[in-house]
Amino acid sequence: MAFKPLGRLESDMDKAVVPIRTDLNLLLECLKFQMKCPDLQKQALLAIHSICEKREDTVDLLREMGGVAFVYNLSKSSIVHSDVKETALFTLGTLAEANVYCKNSLCRKEMFAEVAGLLMKEDIPLTQKRVSVYLLSVLVANNKSGQTLAQTTGCLDILLDLFRVTFPLSTEATLRAANATQTYQLWASVSSALCGCVNNPQNEEGQRICVAVFPIIKSWLQQISLPRTEIFQPICSFIAMTVANNSCVQESFSASGALDTLTLALVRQASAADKSLLSCQLSITISKTLSACITDNAPLASGLAQYGMVSHLFSLLASPHLDPEDRLSVLLTLGHCTEASEEHQSQLVQYGGLPLVITLLTEDTSEEVRKAATFILQTCKQASKSKQSCLYQNGTIPYSLQRKRKDFSPKEVSYLLRGVKTFGSSWNSILWSYPFKPGRTNVDLARKYRQLTVARENLL
Repeated sequence: MAFKPLGRLESDMDKAVVPIRTDLNLLLECLKFQMKCPDLQKQALLAIHSICEKREDTVDLLREMGGVAFVYNLSKSSIVHSDVKETALFTLGTLAEANVYCKNSLCRKEMFAEVAGLLMKEDIPLTQKRVSVYLLSVLVANNKSGQTLAQTTGCLDILLDLFRVTFPLSTEATLRAANATQTYQLWASVSSALCGCVNNPQNEEGQRICVAVFPIIKSWLQQISLPRTEIFQPICSFIAMTVANNSCVQESFSASGALDTLTLALVRQASAADKSLLSCQLSITISKTLSACITDNAPLASGLAQYGMVSHLFSLLASPHLDPEDRLSVLLTLGHCTEASEEHQSQLVQYGGLPLVITLLTEDTSEEVRKAATFILQTCKQASKSKQSCLYQNGTIPYSLQRKRKDFSPKEVSYLLRGVKTFGSSWNSILWSYPFKPGRTNVDLARKYRQLTVARENLL
């Protein structure tokens, strides 16, 4: 295969850029000189959107030509047609999403103030509000300075108000039944923008501000009687992003009663997960959200034991509708519970969950799932050791706590036989890789193994 010289490659690239530059020039000319033809301006903006979408280098080219600045001025002009303004905002969102430099250049106080003013107007179309929210969500995504501007310009507070009043089941939204689809789309877009304002990167001040809507979220969760993924998903995403890695906000969520309500929602859906694919999917979504609510917060995780959380999570794991890729998220939630309290661990044993965890540990193809299963077993083992240590420190173990010897059940025998068949050929490698207790060495283990072998031969 012959390689082209560097100079020829650059020449080919220049040739490819020429027609794009020509197209962009023509479209910008149309925007500038067709001010009295909003339809032509709208078509030109949509063409620019199509050319630049997900193309960072093309956006750079447009910016060098002054195109980004012109579209920005068009978006905030008071004399252009409403449709042109809306399309200009949409195009800016596309350009910012494709090019970080463009995003940073648009992250200015004037831009956020303009968007805030649009969102506060009641006489503009819902589609224009939605496009404004889309632009806002692009500017705050993975952008600390954008998140800060959203707070200081009042955009975050406006988003929270829209989040309340456009909720599909709220009284205000019901009154606009004719625009039900557009209202829902606006609400979902607002939810997405709020997620960007509080996380990725995490913004603790933004999370603290969003605590104000926790009480109404509780009432929403109580309102949703039927499984509705399109409503549950945005709510759960917002909750998870708002409480993530913030113990104070987690406590506020619990204090509002929303944590208990969310837990009850999981209980309802998980109980039907074996029969309903939709209930199983919703249970996964809620489980992930609960995981964010209790991560690194043992008191909150312990409190979920009153709802028998472990048994419901195991019901979900056993569901025939569960996607194997979702096992990990359920196990992580389970791990947060068992790590937090012995009551969760007792429920795991009583429910008969250990065989399932062991099966996942030995048979699942995902390394992450096996690690999660190992972690759950370790939390139960550590608690057992801790309890036993306390008993020894206080004296002899009471007779009432000693377990009577019992034969293995048929199910336990089946698991043991399966383990022997699976690992029987590699016992030696397993023994050698197992961590030694303090003071023991591989020499000690080898000597003991040899003594046992000799003793067995003598018996035979």
